[in-house]
Amino acid sequence: MALPAGQLLGLATGLAAARLLLRPPSSRTRARRPLVRLRLLARRLRRGALPTPAQRRYLHAHRAFWRYALPSNVLNAAIGPLPLLLIGARHGALAAGQFALTQRVLAAPVSLLAASVQEVFKRESVRQYQNSGNCRPAWRHAARVLLLLGFLPSLLLLLAAPPLFAFAFGAPWRAAGELAQILAPLYFLNFIASPLSYVFFVAGRQKIELAWQLALFAMTLAVFAAPLTLHQSVAAYATGYSLLYLVYLRMSYRYALDRDPAGRLHAAR
Repeated sequence: MALPAGQLLGLATGLAAARLLLRPPSSRTRARRPLVRLRLLARRLRRGALPTPAQRRYLHAHRAFWRYALPSNVLNAAIGPLPLLLIGARHGALAAGQFALTQRVLAAPVSLLAASVQEVFKRESVRQYQNSGNCRPAWRHAARVLLLLGFLPSLLLLLAAPPLFAFAFGAPWRAAGELAQILAPLYFLNFIASPLSYVFFVAGRQKIELAWQLALFAMTLAVFAAPLTLHQSVAAYATGYSLLYLVYLRMSYRYALDRDPAGRLHAAR
């Protein structure tokens, strides 16, 4: 009940603020302008049907983003719920619910703390790349901070996730804690690698990012399509994903050292 109540309260507050702050035109003006608005809209649609020469030059200069980064992001968004759907199809709703709770609990630090570190890393990596052609200091500093922030919580989950879940959510959810125990190393690597992934954009390596996402997608399908138990599937998924993350971190560090011979920022091309 609290979730829809909070949503309705937020919508009501926004509508009240809009009613106070936004002043619509008078009725006489509204009655006089519909045809003018339609003509302006039709003119804008005609002009905006095709990109202008300046827009085409911009799209060409940043072609790596819409060629590789856009499908990579779409694939990443599809991979996120894929294990949950496959677990539900193979092992039933109870197993899917346990895995869903595990995902929500373990993803919270990534969405809160790691996202904050990433905002700082974005700014510093771009600045260092523009000044010196690499962003190694920013990469190493961000990696150290993420290691310090994520090590103890991950170790705690690895050692005592089942009783912690039973204490926080009740005894029936102890099985979700067992899944969290298996996934703890994976989410520790995810906590470190997610903010550092911006190196692929700064260094202009969007094609490599797309190839990595394709490998992750194939691995996820293969693991959960195999005839394994729930715990075996989750363990295989965590192992394969962790190995891919180690490769990912190695590549991101390498590209953080990559100097453009022309002295230009890779992400601008």
